[in-house]
Amino acid sequence: MNNKGIIIACALMAILGVALIEDYYLSPGQQTVPGATASTSTTQSSNSTDYLANFGLRSSNVPVGQGPYGAAYDPANQRTYVAVSGASSIAVVDSESRVVGEVALGGAADFVAYDASNSLVYAALVGSNSVALINTTTDSVASSVSVPTSTGWMAYDPVSGTIYSVDREGNSVSVLANSTLVKTIALTGLPFAAAYDPADGEMYVTNNAGVVFVIDGATNSLVGTVQVGDATSNLLGIAYNPSDHMMYATSDSDNEVLVVNGSSLAGTISGFNEPIGISFSTTSPEMFVVNSGNGTLSAYWQGSFSTVKVGTSPREAVYNPALGAVVVTDYGNSTLSLVGA
Repeated sequence: MNNKGIIIACALMAILGVALIEDYYLSPGQQTVPGATASTSTTQSSNSTDYLANFGLRSSNVPVGQGPYGAAYDPANQRTYVAVSGASSIAVVDSESRVVGEVALGGAADFVAYDASNSLVYAALVGSNSVALINTTTDSVASSVSVPTSTGWMAYDPVSGTIYSVDREGNSVSVLANSTLVKTIALTGLPFAAAYDPADGEMYVTNNAGVVFVIDGATNSLVGTVQVGDATSNLLGIAYNPSDHMMYATSDSDNEVLVVNGSSLAGTISGFNEPIGISFSTTSPEMFVVNSGNGTLSAYWQGSFSTVKVGTSPREAVYNPALGAVVVTDYGNSTLSLVGA
């Protein structure tokens, strides 16, 4: 595999897509989503339990520091980097879900992203108009880059090697290349989360008015908006599915996951409880959704759910392919949980 292939493969792990059991080769706009329709989920699939039967808690209440939120996985060293906002640091978690290090930031960070091309973790510093760059070889801050306003969710584009840093309060997203600010793109409606689609080379960004923005990764320009909910739909997490090449966005106000097929809504999946974080397995066909309303993590596939208690106010889930499990941050308990088959 060439360097570009390695970078894209690493990014897919960070983006955390799910492998569903079939590919659906229907024409655009006619693709179906297993266990979902345009308005509600269908009845449970009889064979879904094959993938969910052994899903459960491996470990819980792993102390990580006050207020853990976003996390990113580094496949090169099989470590998960967790933003610990209350401690103004990044916790380094090894492949056995043990905290093995801490990177002091000098400011609180809620979100992080892994840059496979430079072996860097980017941490958005809340309210300080800057992003810290962490060298994952030394687990230390290598440099920082200034951005126009306070920062938020982050996502990686493996083709251009850039990081997209979402600014919720400033209604924009900043494009970063290593320690350089390349461009700032104006958005609307309190944007929150971002995820990269390697199939079309575009970045998708959610907001709190039921909209998903589509940004061309080659030109760093806004090329479309997709209205997937109503004006009160608070879209939070979003992730890419490499099997059906669609985006899945959580709406905590609707208790649903909304499926985006390029420029249209392909379907919705209901049955969640104020969902925030979302991730996908790279080794089996489950989707993982963090339910902030009842402190659980749901594994979902083709209409069936397996739900595990993971704390009081979980926020984010990152799939660790080395473990075949999901690392879940619990903001309220200041802990991590490890969930898998």
